[in-house]
Amino acid sequence: MKFGRWQNSWRLLLIACILLGGRMAMAETTPEERQTRAEAQKGDAEAQMMLGIYLYNKGMRGSQPDATEAIEWLNKAARQNNAAAEFYLGAAFNTGTGTAQSKTEAIKWWHKAAEDGNLDAQATLGNVYFNDPKDGFQSYLWRLYAAQHGHNAAVQDLRLVEAYMTPQEIKQAHELVANWDPSKQLPQRPPFPFPTSDIIMNPPIEHLRAAADQGNNLSQLELSHQYSLGKLPRNDEEAKKWMRKAADNGNAQAMRSLASLYASETAQWNAKAEIQEKLDAQAYLDMLRYYEIKDTPKESSSAIKYWTKLAADQRNKQALYNLAVAYHRGFGVTQNDVQSNMYFTIAVMYFDWKSSLEPRTAMRKLLTETQIKQCNDLAKSWDHDHPPVVPSK
Repeated sequence: MKFGRWQNSWRLLLIACILLGGRMAMAETTPEERQTRAEAQKGDAEAQMMLGIYLYNKGMRGSQPDATEAIEWLNKAARQNNAAAEFYLGAAFNTGTGTAQSKTEAIKWWHKAAEDGNLDAQATLGNVYFNDPKDGFQSYLWRLYAAQHGHNAAVQDLRLVEAYMTPQEIKQAHELVANWDPSKQLPQRPPFPFPTSDIIMNPPIEHLRAAADQGNNLSQLELSHQYSLGKLPRNDEEAKKWMRKAADNGNAQAMRSLASLYASETAQWNAKAEIQEKLDAQAYLDMLRYYEIKDTPKESSSAIKYWTKLAADQRNKQALYNLAVAYHRGFGVTQNDVQSNMYFTIAVMYFDWKSSLEPRTAMRKLLTETQIKQCNDLAKSWDHDHPPVVPSK
């Protein structure tokens, strides 16, 4: 997999201007663009890509000569396997900017970019296949892979899809993606349907109810909405029941809704929602810096294995913290706040360091007494089963 990184500040500034769509785009006479063009002409793939995107955005605003030139530079960068250029070539074919419009060519280039590690391309393929009732599986794979590598829109899209899946289906799908290399062929399709746009527009209520019964808080929230606003006969008591279940299972949106429904519990639910939202926001931010530990593999499943070994062998505090966040976020593992709190607890047992103590304390306000006891028991058991490795002399 290829994960490009920007190397210096002027390039960061230029790409930011490009991606803002042109309002801040620089005139052709600026030193930055002259330098980019000079490097592109020498064959630098990154410069070719940035120049191509810059001209593509000018082409989108109606400059046909710039659109045509954009395709030339994007093609040159793509021939050097530049994933961002491949993604924008797909966008150009999709919109017909600087080239003949072709959905087939667009998807071909998005696939190439996705296989080369471009998160936007992966999320885009998730959207493309989401609108095809036959390709829910492929849509889910790309969205989940992009989400697990920090693509915010894919994270949000995934939440919509997983509202219609049982926890067991989500677990099985996550295990497939954890062992999948996007540059290889698709894994074997599991024997259950993956939601697409047609299912979400016309949800199968019994499948939604099964997912809610098994503890999926997104399903519980959606079922509540169905009873209050949707296709089921209106039933306010059932709507409140499922809303409360979703809130009890950690859904911040449900907590906020309950705060507005029950005057006597407004403060309680608002306080819980604030804690949950803070935990979720911090967990997402931490996804973006997961790989700070040296030698951490790029694939999420391999990273989990590496951190697990590092935590067990060395009591590495960052590895313990990463595992706690991973379980809270469902990054490379099935989401599990009890397991998450266990790792925070172990980190606190050994280090009592602020970054683990604060989220552990916050999360415990959202767990039941039974769950807290389970966390403590799991932490003690883990500690007993994983004595620190003593380096040989």
